[in-house]
Amino acid sequence: MILEWTLDGQTQNHWLSPGTTATIGRGADCAVTLAHPTVSRRHGEIFAQGSSFYIRNLSPTNPIILEYYGGTTRVGHGQQVAVPVGGRLLLGEVRVELREAVALRVRCPGPCGKVVAVPASGFCPNCGIALATAETFTG
Repeated sequence: MILEWTLDGQTQNHWLSPGTTATIGRGADCAVTLAHPTVSRRHGEIFAQGSSFYIRNLSPTNPIILEYYGGTTRVGHGQQVAVPVGGRLLLGEVRVELREAVALRVRCPGPCGKVVAVPASGFCPNCGIALATAETFTG
């Protein structure tokens, strides 16, 4: 999953790995730093339990608002709620959306010509050709 937000016209994101907890806040020690004066230094933390993601409010003074499918939930200090995919978190005046990560797929320019998800190595898992010049595949 990915957290995505926009600050000062710049869209930023943070990958969420299963089994990890990411703190969100204005503080430089947070995994997700939202440099905005309306965000608390340690505003909240997001974590996975099973296949669901949850937000916990760490701020005694600022609530977190969860917006989802036309509804809203206020998350007070110490409370936690499940965040659905597509759910938006309002921390101060900053909106952060939980999105599904989509793997980049390309057509291998090598002899196999197969459509593959780009691995960390950058090489086709079928024929070993570098994927740097491969065309992005959307179909």
